[in-house]
Amino acid sequence: MNHLLARLAPVQLVRLGRALALAMATLMTAGYVTGWASAESTAIMAYVLGLLILLAVPDQPSSELLGAQAVWMSVAEFLAAAQSGQMQVWRWAVSVAALAVVLMSVKIQHWRSLARSHPYSPLRDLERRAPLASSAVLNGRVRPVRPRPGQPADGGDASGPSAVRWRRSSHG
Repeated sequence: MNHLLARLAPVQLVRLGRALALAMATLMTAGYVTGWASAESTAIMAYVLGLLILLAVPDQPSSELLGAQAVWMSVAEFLAAAQSGQMQVWRWAVSVAALAVVLMSVKIQHWRSLARSHPYSPLRDLERRAPLASSAVLNGRVRPVRPRPGQPADGGDASGPSAVRWRRSSHG
């Protein structure tokens, strides 16, 4: 493959996403401050910025990133209203709706992944967040995991009692 994307490493795409997200956020801020951003252009910019932010910060949960963007756009709209004396509610609503479209596509992708990996399990059994350690121990759903040789657990040496960590069991 001689395509440009085939030669890029994921970290290069992340860096490109960060640079483009910063440029789009600057453009959106200028649109809010100067008042030239219409509802349509703001929706397009919000959608593109949402996608770029998801690309730029792959380690952060998508709902948190898009929520932070919604808060930022709300603050920008209120500051623009304080400067101009009128709030453009329609522009704000359309830009938040564009973020909802991005979030729904992320959630649908998650559901597709669950359908491939656990097609017959109810969604309530596919809890993504680990329960508190005390409730997991009471339910018997944890198992001890030893660290790899030479890797200390919890800051201690690899041979002491602190070398045992607890991990949520994937079954029952």
